[in-house]
Amino acid sequence: LMLQHLRYNYEIASPLWLEIFTQYEYNEFLLLDRRLVGGLGLRVALVNGDKGGVFFGSAAMLEEERLNEEQIAPSEAIQRVNIRSSNYLSAILTPNDGVTWTTTIYFQPRFDAFSDYRLVGETGLSLKLNDNIAFTADARYRRDSAPPKTPQGTANVLPTDVSIKNGIKVSW
Repeated sequence: LMLQHLRYNYEIASPLWLEIFTQYEYNEFLLLDRRLVGGLGLRVALVNGDKGGVFFGSAAMLEEERLNEEQIAPSEAIQRVNIRSSNYLSAILTPNDGVTWTTTIYFQPRFDAFSDYRLVGETGLSLKLNDNIAFTADARYRRDSAPPKTPQGTANVLPTDVSIKNGIKVSW
């Protein structure tokens, strides 16, 4: 299981940004050998203050997936290329220097088949313990309206999964 995401925001004029992003994902539970994503879009600040903000973003996203051919049904394509709309609403709250709460909801339908969508909700709390160490607690909900099919008699890829994690973040 691996997810790497890189996003760059360029402020055009307050409250508007241009965003470019890329992502790599590997997930054996979703039968993904790889998912490569690249996108370009706009982000607008709906609320932006000293203690946090609310942002909305919308982008066009190219997605390439390669599924594990040994575990998918014969009817499934091993490789898929889709163009999706990637939309999100994100809220960040920083009530003081040591506490940050971030929540983001993504909705990503395919342009050519709107009923094929991904919905992801993420929320995370970071509590700073000192200048270099913070405790983190995160929850993630993921829904795929069209997960890959598996051969009869094998475990299905579930359309919905939830994860809860906590950790220690070290910064320097």
